[in-house]
Amino acid sequence: MKTLIAAGVLALAVATPLSAQTGGKFYGVHWDGSQEHFVTLDPVSGVHTSLAVVPGVQWIDATFRVFDPDSGLFSFIGGGTNSMHYQVIDAATGAVLRTSPRNDNLKNPAYDPETGLLYGTWWSDSTVPTIDTIIMPGGDSISMKHPGRLKGTEYFSAINPRTGARTDTPIPGLLTIGAASHFFDSDSGRYVLYGTDTAGVKKYYIIDVASGAVIGTMPLDFRLDFPVYNPVTKQVHGLWWSDSTVREVDSLGRIVPLMPPQIKGAEYFVTINADSSVDMVELPGVKYIANFNRALDTDSGRYVFTGSENGSVIRYYVIDVATGAILSNTAAPGRQVDHIVYAPLHSSVYAYGNGVSVAAARSSQASNWSLRQVAGTAELAFANPMGQPHSFMLLDVAGKTVLRRDGLRTGRVSFATGGLNAGVYAFRLIGPAGATTNGKVVLRP
Repeated sequence: MKTLIAAGVLALAVATPLSAQTGGKFYGVHWDGSQEHFVTLDPVSGVHTSLAVVPGVQWIDATFRVFDPDSGLFSFIGGGTNSMHYQVIDAATGAVLRTSPRNDNLKNPAYDPETGLLYGTWWSDSTVPTIDTIIMPGGDSISMKHPGRLKGTEYFSAINPRTGARTDTPIPGLLTIGAASHFFDSDSGRYVLYGTDTAGVKKYYIIDVASGAVIGTMPLDFRLDFPVYNPVTKQVHGLWWSDSTVREVDSLGRIVPLMPPQIKGAEYFVTINADSSVDMVELPGVKYIANFNRALDTDSGRYVFTGSENGSVIRYYVIDVATGAILSNTAAPGRQVDHIVYAPLHSSVYAYGNGVSVAAARSSQASNWSLRQVAGTAELAFANPMGQPHSFMLLDVAGKTVLRRDGLRTGRVSFATGGLNAGVYAFRLIGPAGATTNGKVVLRP
């Protein structure tokens, strides 16, 4: 494992917490033919509304977009030819808060609402290219460079997006990764993606985000596209193509590349349940899925992706995750919105449901604090070996401070829970020189 400071590559400006005006909406970016816009989107009507132009962006990296629901920051990679930058946007206004050059190839990012860290993978390439000299008719020669067998290391990265501090851990044997193949289970702290190992075997890789270690692999017998983890129901949703296409071949048995076959098969909406059982519902008419676009509306239980019936008209498909039914499939007017994300109404309960206590416990271990509740009283213990003064604030889901204690020196703070509603609360510990620890706790009735 190696640890480094990323020189501010992904250091984000601190924004205010999500407001009611920011939450409960879909966001994305849209190219109008001359400029890239940061937009809101109604996937049911297909209508998008520009909040602001993102200056200087002509191209975007389809494999990178991430949304921090706690601060309301949206980040993607975009720019001009040979000049791609991280773009950090305040979702409330569309204003670009920060840009910085992309000096690595971080892919498949995921934000962890419990620790505030950003996860992803990147390839450290050590491939040695080879040079071929080709003699052309007439005696002229040209040199062509092409890579040999890929050599290098794929890393799992855990990044503090506000300071740029990061830890990179090698993923043994992983050679290539599938774009948008990942999902992050915020309850168990596991990051899952699929890729191909050095022997050419396709696998799922399961990574413990606290250590960066690969804790398991599974054969890729079933490729789930556009997966998302649902923290409400503790399920994984995604798409699967059941292919029955017969492709044209020539006399030597080679696939004919210039004669696209008639696409045959079916796209399914897939739900993997907590007990590992799988539910599948066919999505009639869907023949293509597009641009790695998918988002989960955790407030109303809707899965949104872009796809097509014919490969030309892109539609916004809205799926009811409970039944798998298509609620709407509106055609995008012109070019579709890319990098679609959903901002939940209340960022503090981004991990909804009874299982959030697992995530809270995971966060407490990573942050060196613990919570104990007995008979209407909660006690938070935190590391303070020098007995320095700390302030403690407890915040409800709307971000309102419901309790504050100052001058804490013992490393413990106790408070009565009888007057507080049961549920998820955020807390903030402020130490000397403004050093701050943030976390979430689940208070029982």
